Amino acid sequence: PPLLVEAMEFEAPYHPTWPPESHTRIFFDSPSSGDEVLYTREVVTRFLERAFRRPVEEGEIERYMTFWSSIRREYEHYEHGVREVLVAALSSPSFLFHVEPEDALDADNLLSEEVFASRLSYFLWNSPPDEELRELAREGRLRDELEEQVTRLLDDERSDRFVRAFTREWLRLDRLEGMTINPNKFRDFTRFVKRDMAEETYRFVSHVLREDMDLFTLIDS
Repeated sequence: PPLLVEAMEFEAPYHPTWPPESHTRIFFDSPSSGDEVLYTREVVTRFLERAFRRPVEEGEIERYMTFWSSIRREYEHYEHGVREVLVAALSSPSFLFHVEPEDALDADNLLSEEVFASRLSYFLWNSPPDEELRELAREGRLRDELEEQVTRLLDDERSDRFVRAFTREWLRLDRLEGMTINPNKFRDFTRFVKRDMAEETYRFVSHVLREDMDLFTLIDS
C-alpha cells in the first residue's frame, strides 16, 4: 500500500569526541606538527607502512611527498591536500594486492617477519596486521611469540571474518543466498528464515572451532 510520510527527522553521525579516532589515527600528535613538511612526511610514512603492510623505502615516501607538494596549494584546508595523497596510496598495487618482495625468503628459506605478519593477519582476520603485529615483525620477535599472537588474533572479534569467509566458501552458502522458493507453496520460508539459516551455520562452525571440538562434529552434522 502507498505510504504518506508526514515528517522525517535525520540526525548526523554522532561522535562522542572530536576529532574522531579515524582522524587522529592519521593526523596524530607529534613534536613536528609545527613544521608542515616534516609533519606531512611523518603522516605519509606511517600511513604507507599501514597500507602497504611493510616498511617503506625512502624513494616511495619521496614520490608521495612530491605529489603532495604539487597539490598542497590547491586546497584551502591542509587535511584535504593530505587526503588526496592517501587516496593515491590506496590506489597503489602495494595496497590492493598482496605484493611480496623478491627477498621475502631469507637464507633459511623462511618468510620475512613482515610478510609473515601480513599472511597471518589476512588468514585469521581478513584484514591488515595491527600495530602489535607490525611492531613484533619490525623487531624480529613474531615467530618467538607466534602461539600467543595466534591466540590473541582468534580471541579478537575480527576473527569472525575468517570463520564467515571460510564457511561461506566451504559450504557454498552463496547458493542459499541465491535460492528462490515458491512463496505460495512455502509460506513460512521468508527472507528472515533464509537469513537465519545462514547465520545458524556460521555460528555453529564458529562454536566448533572455538571450542576445539572433534572434526567429526562438523562432518557428521
